[in-house]
Amino acid sequence: MKKLIIFLIIVAISVVKGVSQQLPVLTLGFENPQFYNPAASAFKNSLNATLQTRQQWVGIPGAPETYIFSVDGKPAENMGIGLLMYNDRTDIIGQLGFTGNYAYKIKINDNHTIGLGLSAQLYHNQVYYDRIKASEPDEDVLLNYPEIGTKFDAGAGLRYAYKDLLYIDFSAINLIRNHFTYEEQQAFKKQQFQLIANYITSVGYVYRLKDGIFKIEPLLTMRSAQGLPLQWEGNISFSYNEVIKVTGGYRQTAGAYAAMQFKLFESISIGYAYDFPNKYLKGITSGSNEIFLSIRLKGNSQTPKDRGSFKDIKNLQKQSQEQYQEIERLQQENERLVKQQAVNDSMMVNQKAEIDHLKSIFTKDRTETDKAKEKYEIKETEIDSLVSSNKNLKTKNFYVIVGSYLTLADAKFFQKILEREGGLQTLVFEREDGKYFFVYSRQVKSQDEANREFKRLKKMKLESFINGNTWIYGEQ
Repeated sequence: MKKLIIFLIIVAISVVKGVSQQLPVLTLGFENPQFYNPAASAFKNSLNATLQTRQQWVGIPGAPETYIFSVDGKPAENMGIGLLMYNDRTDIIGQLGFTGNYAYKIKINDNHTIGLGLSAQLYHNQVYYDRIKASEPDEDVLLNYPEIGTKFDAGAGLRYAYKDLLYIDFSAINLIRNHFTYEEQQAFKKQQFQLIANYITSVGYVYRLKDGIFKIEPLLTMRSAQGLPLQWEGNISFSYNEVIKVTGGYRQTAGAYAAMQFKLFESISIGYAYDFPNKYLKGITSGSNEIFLSIRLKGNSQTPKDRGSFKDIKNLQKQSQEQYQEIERLQQENERLVKQQAVNDSMMVNQKAEIDHLKSIFTKDRTETDKAKEKYEIKETEIDSLVSSNKNLKTKNFYVIVGSYLTLADAKFFQKILEREGGLQTLVFEREDGKYFFVYSRQVKSQDEANREFKRLKKMKLESFINGNTWIYGEQ
């Protein structure tokens, strides 16, 4: 009879353990999300080590105790890995778990990211018969042999993130659902302890206030296990400049809890959580305690000094926007310049063609225009004597000639080239006999005026466009 009672106690504890705490429920679990979701490992930017301990229902003998040590980091930009070891003990049932996580992050665009994760778990379960208090000493033989079993299982997870504001997690743990079989040595009776699948969904959001110095972070978590009803949990955290964080929440059927965290140094954070006993446990337990310690071993610092305030981030975003606008303006200006350069290149081609045409006209008419120069040219040294000997002839005029042409169209074409290439304004007049069209830069009345005009034209460097040297024409 006593053997049967012992066996029933073991079965009862195993069942309670199986349906309630196969996967430990942590109040500060949101600080180490890779424990529940392997995909979260890809969203860390540093190598971290975390130590967490929880004592549940303090004051009740055999109440659950949980110890967790984890390390997570990023071996590559879009990759994350995590290693966890935990020891969870409830009365005579103990479980030592080892978990390896692998996660990969896929960036859809600048705002949306999806992380996928896989986990492999190795469970080492043990039934401690030696912890049963025997009423008779002769039963020690029965109670001194612990039962041990080791099984493998696996899990998967997904995380969706919008910027650094919203995240949605979904994970499934113990998907293989292996079972442990224990045999009671004396009566040869068997019992089974089966791992059941656990499903966890979380939705969190970050509200930033006062330039990001203050943050409000609501979080809703829903847990379900195979064959058990859904359990929900909600909390809200208030943080100041990433240095202090206060959290309050409520877990269905378990009751309310509160937590506080501090960043002691640049890379060390500690936290404490307290679960208040619900109406069913008041007077039986003083509540549950949880302690959290995180150390950043390597990677980007998250201190306010290095990170800067949200106002600084906004200023950087504004500067980035201004730089983007400036780059866009420069791109538009560059496009305009490219188009203008194309136009200029086309104009240069056209202008070269016009100059070549002008040279062909000069070459074609050169014999005739040289005759005109030879026949009608007056030396500048002769101007003063001609003017003095013809004082009464008011129609006597002298012109500084820069081009001679046989048609008015060619003369006008020459005028256009001179104005465009050198900025020289000229006039055209037709000789009395209609044989020549002379293009002149100025009308002069003395040798000094003629010399000054020759010097002006020389400074303008128009020799390559003027068909022949400049000369003086005296109107007859």
